[in-house]
Amino acid sequence: MIFMSGVNDIIRTYLIAKRDGVDFHYTFIADDFEAPETDDNFDPRYMKALYQYGYEKARQGIEWYSVPLILEAPSTQ
Repeated sequence: MIFMSGVNDIIRTYLIAKRDGVDFHYTFIADDFEAPETDDNFDPRYMKALYQYGYEKARQGIEWYSVPLILEAPSTQ
């Protein structure tokens, strides 16, 4: 439910930006992020790994998306 709430936020923001004629760009933590999650509410090691992942992605050139992936038409290749 929390995951879908986040997806809904992205879609709503996209639709508002489109309605208002504003550019929309977002990125996300991809499946290549590898760090063990814990049951702790706040795990500093996990947060450091997450920050490092984002930092390295930014250094390499973040891939920005202009349409939420869930709204993109599936490829028919």
